[in-house]
Amino acid sequence: QQYRLTGDARTKLTTVLDATPRGQGFGNARLARNMFEAAINHHAGRVMALGHPPTEDELTTLVPVDLPDAVAYLAAALAIYDALEPSL
Repeated sequence: QQYRLTGDARTKLTTVLDATPRGQGFGNARLARNMFEAAINHHAGRVMALGHPPTEDELTTLVPVDLPDAVAYLAAALAIYDALEPSL
């Protein structure tokens, strides 16, 4: 499946990525994969709730609400980092 981001979704993604701390043990690929998985999971729920058969565009387009919010995502990322820190 190929997805595309709306302009607003791309802006939100950039904002979250730019705000993410990059300390020891930071994994850019892991962050990107986790954000993508969260986005497609939210997207699937949003599309299922449309109440009508989705169009091709609705099936392949990620909008800002599909992406994790910066504050919530960063809190989760920092919690994971803090849990791993003793082993780094």
